[in-house]
Amino acid sequence: MRCSRIPGPKRAPAAGTRTVSPVRAVVQDRYGVPREVLRLDDVPVPVPGKGEVLVRVAASAVHTDVWHAVSGRPYVARLLGGLVRPRPIPGVELTGTVDRVGPDVVGFAPADRVLGLTLETNWWRNGGALAEYATVPTRLLHPVPGRLTAEQAAGLPAGGVLAIQVVCDEGRVRVGHRVLVNGAGGTVGTFAVQVAVALGAEVTAVDRASKLDALRGLGAAHLVDFEAEDVVARGGSYDLVVDVASNRPYHRWRPLLTPGGVYTALGHDHFGHGVGRVGGSVPRVLGLTARGLVDRHLPGTRGAGSNAPRLSRICGMVEDGSVTPAVDRTFGLDQVPEALEYLASEQAVGRIVVALA
Repeated sequence: MRCSRIPGPKRAPAAGTRTVSPVRAVVQDRYGVPREVLRLDDVPVPVPGKGEVLVRVAASAVHTDVWHAVSGRPYVARLLGGLVRPRPIPGVELTGTVDRVGPDVVGFAPADRVLGLTLETNWWRNGGALAEYATVPTRLLHPVPGRLTAEQAAGLPAGGVLAIQVVCDEGRVRVGHRVLVNGAGGTVGTFAVQVAVALGAEVTAVDRASKLDALRGLGAAHLVDFEAEDVVARGGSYDLVVDVASNRPYHRWRPLLTPGGVYTALGHDHFGHGVGRVGGSVPRVLGLTARGLVDRHLPGTRGAGSNAPRLSRICGMVEDGSVTPAVDRTFGLDQVPEALEYLASEQAVGRIVVALA
């Protein structure tokens, strides 16, 4: 089911903007099932503030945090995204060209091809990226590595920075390390596999059988079909376990860690099916963070910090050819509900992109 097109009232452009008509965006004013709460509407052109640029969006992407922000599930997402109603336009990552710059911007100019994140943290809220125009803080903006298509560039920011966080900042992977990525075929996993391989690690990728060939192509040395084999019962010894799927408690993974090994979990909520309706994975993630103060296998707050240097690092790895964004399928701006439904099916290998140009 496509987003319904509901023409908005004619609005004068905000002061300081040039007229662009129509300016389309995916809009929501309540939480719920994506096909019921999302619509296409005309919106004013946003005005870049201090340290921001206005980007004409070529493509965006959806990932699990976008689903949480739209659905308001688990209910803690509504505390993070707006208790009564969400911010109007979903999406937190994009690529496109700079249309105009705000005050005190250096290093970017109109027509520059860029990619970036509209929000630094708390992606369980709407960030305005699923629109024809969006404002982006320059600290979260980066020139597009020259060899990327718009679809690949749109799929880079969120998954890329999270992979750098868990593999580099929290896992501190080095040459010769053994790394297991549980849930390797999705937004973060496909990047985590490639980043670990690029750093010289031997990677075991765990996912469903339909994704394993693609993961082999990304550099995974060992492949496990989780539907046919229990990877924990299989045993092994790992310097890092990246638990994207978060479908087992930590104590099940701990015996697989080397004395200096690290376990890091992303807190996947499985689209409301695997955890509580109220808190979702948040209590578990907070508990593991606190336990990290006394458990050497948990990174604690070691991964805290700005995403800006992570974005720069992943772009550098793309530039040198060691990482390539994996794009599964591309949808149009009027197909965002279908894109989110496909995301929730957990069939995609890599990123699900929304193309605007």
